[in-house]
Amino acid sequence: MKWTALSAVVALAVAGGVLIYRRGNDPPAISDAPQQEIDDRFILNNVTLDQADENGETVWSIRATRAIYSPDQQTAEVENPEGELFQDGEAIYRVGGDRGVVQRDGRRITLRGDITATDLRTGAEMTGGELVWVPADETMTIRNGLTGTHPDLTVAAEQGQLFSRDQRVDLTGNVIIEGRDPRVKLTGESLEWQMEEQIVSSNRPVEIQRLQGQGERTRVTDQASSNRAEYRLAEQRLSMNGDVRMAMREPVMNLATESLIWEIENQQVTMNQPLNANLRNGQVLLQGDRGNMDLAREVFDLRGSAQATTRRNQSRLRGDRIVWDNATQEVEAIGNVVYTQADPEMSSRAPRLVGTLEDQIFVMSGGRVVTEFIPGEQ
Repeated sequence: MKWTALSAVVALAVAGGVLIYRRGNDPPAISDAPQQEIDDRFILNNVTLDQADENGETVWSIRATRAIYSPDQQTAEVENPEGELFQDGEAIYRVGGDRGVVQRDGRRITLRGDITATDLRTGAEMTGGELVWVPADETMTIRNGLTGTHPDLTVAAEQGQLFSRDQRVDLTGNVIIEGRDPRVKLTGESLEWQMEEQIVSSNRPVEIQRLQGQGERTRVTDQASSNRAEYRLAEQRLSMNGDVRMAMREPVMNLATESLIWEIENQQVTMNQPLNANLRNGQVLLQGDRGNMDLAREVFDLRGSAQATTRRNQSRLRGDRIVWDNATQEVEAIGNVVYTQADPEMSSRAPRLVGTLEDQIFVMSGGRVVTEFIPGEQ
């Protein structure tokens, strides 16, 4: 690569003019940009700096109101820089800032102040305090408070590194990503945003909130946390793994498991690992080897060593499958059903049970039913 604008300054300074070379200009011409020389530094006003690769394709093009070249001609300080960054000959970013530094041979461009960067492929717009572009690595780093907007979401973080080839952004430091519709907020110390695939993920602890309302009326309806998570925006599907905790306000519920899939729009939660659910402020406890929840209908379907316990009358129901309707408190147990209660002390066994634990009213069916009453101490 050749830093054409700087080379031209050195070559033609003695002639009283400045050559701004753009590959493809034939023959080269002398720019009309005013030139000054202060302390062995060359200063250009209203200048355009271009960089091309060995194939003649533009790598970047930066315009500035002023460029000040260092005495050793290794760097150029630019004021009010703006321009485009290219990949495979196509402009992929439009950038700008208050000031910046361009290194010789275009190995690195640094913009500072109120910087902006627009991804021309996805429509994402980002701002921050510093931007560093390294063409050889195809990476852009935005530091000192990154904020971003995208048709699908908004982003805030202390720092972000953009990988232009993969269209991926690694965000670190107090990261907040909020999807627009539905409103889902993810927070953590490190999140990865895959723009083209529309995926947000993290291999570190992350918190998720589902929001409703706008402005001061915004409220959290559901929230969850886990050690790892992946949110697919297009499918509105959230996968969480490792020490998963989920809390709901309507109905009041706390859930613990090691893995779940939350379909946000459909309000369905699927768990393929053992789970514990605490409902009605601890009055009802549910357990199972796996299960599903219909959040809209407040129905829990538990499979494999399923169990439902109420604290009020210390009743316990076990079965191969338990379906609990939290709104009506109706319960259905299927397969190897065992029901026990403390007052009066009794136990029953049956293939199937339907009823309400709170009222202790049941219908047992499906085959042989065995009920045992245990007399109290005399």
